[in-house]
Amino acid sequence: MLPPLLPFIMWEFGLTYFEVGLLSASFIFTNAMLQFPMGLMADRYNRRNMAVLGLVAASIATLLTASSRILTHLMIFQALAGIGASTYHPVGGSLISEVYPRQVRGKAMGIHLGIANLGSFMTPVAVGFLMLTIGWRSCFILFSLPGFVVAAVFWLMVKERRRTASSSTKLNLNVRRLITNRTLLILSLVFIISSMRYRGVTTFVPLLAVNAYNLEASIAAMLLGFIYLMGSVAPLIGGTLSDRFGRRYLAAVLFAVTALVIYLLASAPTVPLFILGLLLFGFSITASGPILTAFTADTVPRELWGSAFGFLFTMGMGIGVLIPPMVGYLTDVAGFYTAFTILALISSTGAVLILKAREAPRSDIKDQEVT
Repeated sequence: MLPPLLPFIMWEFGLTYFEVGLLSASFIFTNAMLQFPMGLMADRYNRRNMAVLGLVAASIATLLTASSRILTHLMIFQALAGIGASTYHPVGGSLISEVYPRQVRGKAMGIHLGIANLGSFMTPVAVGFLMLTIGWRSCFILFSLPGFVVAAVFWLMVKERRRTASSSTKLNLNVRRLITNRTLLILSLVFIISSMRYRGVTTFVPLLAVNAYNLEASIAAMLLGFIYLMGSVAPLIGGTLSDRFGRRYLAAVLFAVTALVIYLLASAPTVPLFILGLLLFGFSITASGPILTAFTADTVPRELWGSAFGFLFTMGMGIGVLIPPMVGYLTDVAGFYTAFTILALISSTGAVLILKAREAPRSDIKDQEVT
């Protein structure tokens, strides 16, 4: 929930764009670095317990963010929130992959991400209204509360079959299997690019709207919600189409479209075209999410799902953590147009890379059993 509040935090603390990037990176860094360890743990231990502990930790850190008095406080609490949130992708991805077979896995991932994005849409829209009455600190307090509720519901309702913890020898073998899988390594590069463009755009779109298009900060916060609004339907469409027509070529097209749209965001001559760009960006970037996660589950055996998701998100988000400060620095010295043009070029390389990944013929694909 940090990006829609950044204009208000920037003004109160007198931050530069580079410092805004560092603040955003503080969450991303801890979240990224722990994805792989959490994935290894998800393959060995109870995933329900991990999800609940992560939700509670992230909610407490979000609550504490409201008490920040200097930039350092903000960065520390957001880093702690990133630690709590690091259980989400490896635990969620492996649970869904286990329940749904390959033939409908893209659709299942799409529904999951679509519902998550619906919540992400509601947050900046609500922030846009609430900022006018309660301020950014109260927003952090208010939006920490649902995490505690969801943690309790998850604890009570989700059951997981008992699994035997892997030995340390088997764990080491599994790690070697991951890092020698060519398709998985290509997907990790694609995840890096996906994270870079997503973090770069969503961190600075509210500031772009305020400073380049002269929109009110509250309106800019709500406009960020347009990305997530499209993300409430696009993942289902993208995931379902990938189940039917394949993952690789569809993902490549979406990466190319996203590159064009990112360029449009900083070069649109009018506000309506800028808003259209936000909608198209939201659709193209979120439609590719379930395709990549389903592609990953198709690529590795079941007992490595948690580790594979953790590995990819650590790689993607780990490099992606560098993007907000870099985009902030480029914006300080060269402006939004240059920064967003570079992000567009980065996205275009993802379209080329994904075509290098091997997708097994659909007639040959079977979920691999645990060995």
